[in-house]
Amino acid sequence: MATTAQQPVTEQAWRPDAAGLALALAVAAAVYFPITRNYFAYDDFGHLYHIVNWSPMQFLLNPHGGHLLFTRNAVFLLSYELFGANAAAYFWIVFGTHLATVYVLYRIVRELTDSTHVACFGAALWGSLPVQEGTLGWYSVYGHALATALTLLVLLGIVRLARRPAPLFAPLAWMLLLLAAATSFGVGIGATCAMPNMSPRAWNASIWSLPTKSVNSRASTIACTSAC
Repeated sequence: MATTAQQPVTEQAWRPDAAGLALALAVAAAVYFPITRNYFAYDDFGHLYHIVNWSPMQFLLNPHGGHLLFTRNAVFLLSYELFGANAAAYFWIVFGTHLATVYVLYRIVRELTDSTHVACFGAALWGSLPVQEGTLGWYSVYGHALATALTLLVLLGIVRLARRPAPLFAPLAWMLLLLAAATSFGVGIGATCAMPNMSPRAWNASIWSLPTKSVNSRASTIACTSAC
């Protein structure tokens, strides 16, 4: 009887949550679906030239703007191997990454506020902001979106600690995600590389501060890109 009594309660809690998430994703998708018709621009052609004319390792390790963008370059190289110069496929990946980030943001706000309405509003607002066009509409800076998605995955794991203990491998997974984020955009790469030489207390402090630095840096970069 207890199982039967709990089932309606579970369904009542699940339906608004699913509806709120679906609405947030729908709003973001409606605003940014047009980017799937974008084409390459500016640095994109330079990167494509390097992919064709350089060795894979040379392209992967090539710094750009002072940043070692190993993860971003790896995604670019893999995309070229799969899709060639079909720009639509690249921007479908950007579009999918953006929706995945909206999903993760929704889950973070839902965990922090325990409110479906607040989570829906926050994720939909962030996912539909016009300022995102500066990142989502230009494939060369796809690393910004990728870094944000990876960083928010770490934040989601952290906020869930309030409800359930983290698996033993979680700190290692968070470190690898932050390293991938740092080599997608370049934010925090110095701190990430310095971690093996830090004391345990300093190492932990850096792990907890990197997500905030990465998100704030992407917001500043997007604002600068849009202003320019």
